[in-house]
Amino acid sequence: METFTIGLGCWGARLLGRNPLVRNVDRMESVMLAILATLCLLALPIAASMGTFVHDSRARAYVEDAQSKHQVTAVAIEDGHGSISGRKVAFTARATWRFGGREHDGVIAWPTRPDKGAQQGMWVNSEGVSVRAPRPQARAVGEAVLVGLSAWVAMAAAAASLVYVVHRKFDRVRSAAWDRELRLIREKGNWGNR
Repeated sequence: METFTIGLGCWGARLLGRNPLVRNVDRMESVMLAILATLCLLALPIAASMGTFVHDSRARAYVEDAQSKHQVTAVAIEDGHGSISGRKVAFTARATWRFGGREHDGVIAWPTRPDKGAQQGMWVNSEGVSVRAPRPQARAVGEAVLVGLSAWVAMAAAAASLVYVVHRKFDRVRSAAWDRELRLIREKGNWGNR
């Protein structure tokens, strides 16, 4: 049979224990660690609410963007041209498309080199001008997760940095106290009582 006990662990022993080797600085460090761990836990719902706010605002913007754009079919009126930009090859061709009862034309991008008469779907705004495709609403979820996670990681990193700085300071205080006590022992020459 195994027993299971819930204990306070190292922090609880430092905070509540009566060990004479545990100094006040150890107790202060444990209190600080407990407070910062609690703050990191409390930061989770704050980060989640930030993510929710970002999701709602981005999803609304993406819906409005999608409602203002319309998909039409473009027909190439000339053979396409290719241009090299870095490692990418971009193809363009002059094309026509119908929207709002009017014929529109312009140079648009194509995924491959088009021949005259080639067709492809494209997006236009309410004036019939070529625009980028609307962003998918699923992108709002990724952006919300990124913002929420970044906010929480920033809080946790700040807490970890504070823990590191304070721990280093308390280590110097502990070392100075030990040096002081060892010096007293050496001066008294009484090693047996310590």
